[in-house]
Amino acid sequence: MKFLSVEVLTMIATVLGSNGILYLIAKTMLTRWETKHPVVMRDDRVDELRAHVDELRSQVDELRDTQQILRAAVIELAYLLISDKHERYSKRGWAHPNEKRVVQRIYVAYHSLGGNGTGSELNREVQNMPSYPPDEHEPE
Repeated sequence: MKFLSVEVLTMIATVLGSNGILYLIAKTMLTRWETKHPVVMRDDRVDELRAHVDELRSQVDELRDTQQILRAAVIELAYLLISDKHERYSKRGWAHPNEKRVVQRIYVAYHSLGGNGTGSELNREVQNMPSYPPDEHEPE
């Protein structure tokens, strides 16, 4: 049994012992580093939240598209109201102050939503019409 001499056993014990010590040193250093720099672990909740955010973004895009369609429809309806009232008052030749206020309020909504100058001209003409029938405002 010369193969397993005391020198060989001592060498094996030294290597195994030094590996154990190196392991303990490395483990201690790694533990200290991890407490100062925690590792962010992947969490399934992050993926779940990301999916919800993507779904909400999709819903916001749909709502934005719907809002643009509704805005265009309201602009068109406001223009039609202004145009209709303009035509009616023009045929009559005058517009009562309350009627002028209604047209003005419709025009403000129309203009604030992005209506063009056509409605502006019709509103201006209504606002410049006489406020009473010709026979009512003549001085006596």
